[in-house]
Amino acid sequence: MVKVCPRCGYQNIDSATVCARCGYQFPQQSMNLSFDGFSLDKKHMIPVILTNKELIIKDTSIPLSSIINVNLVKIRKRSTWRIAIGIFMFIVASMDVILATAFGVYHLIYASVVPILLGITYLSTGSRIGLSLVNITYQGGQISLYNKIPAIAESFVKCVNNAKMGIFNCK
Repeated sequence: MVKVCPRCGYQNIDSATVCARCGYQFPQQSMNLSFDGFSLDKKHMIPVILTNKELIIKDTSIPLSSIINVNLVKIRKRSTWRIAIGIFMFIVASMDVILATAFGVYHLIYASVVPILLGITYLSTGSRIGLSLVNITYQGGQISLYNKIPAIAESFVKCVNNAKMGIFNCK
């Protein structure tokens, strides 16, 4: 979609804030977005609102012009129960092999393949994304926000970076 300049008729890109030909300044769009699921301490949810002029986090108002950098870090957490089951499966498989060898019942060694495969599966899937951390650096400080839903955190970072450039859509 294009944005047509009312002064000269030039077709600008949709996100343009001024006309590329004549310099006409397009009226600012208003934006007031609320983002859910953010916290400062991983426990208590706080309101996070993005407008076309500022970012409001709980009681702190940060002008968009003072924001230096916004980035996203995905924190990986290990699932303890998957690791425990994987280790247990390896122990069971090892005991099967030791006992089958000790008693000369070699055909039981093949039965230990299933616990070994289950152990590998549980250990390999033990790592998952637990939290997303959004670091906001601005003139005067830094704020770190946590979110359990990566898609919301990614959308938030994209929207804030777009708003800093004067682009007020979050598509």
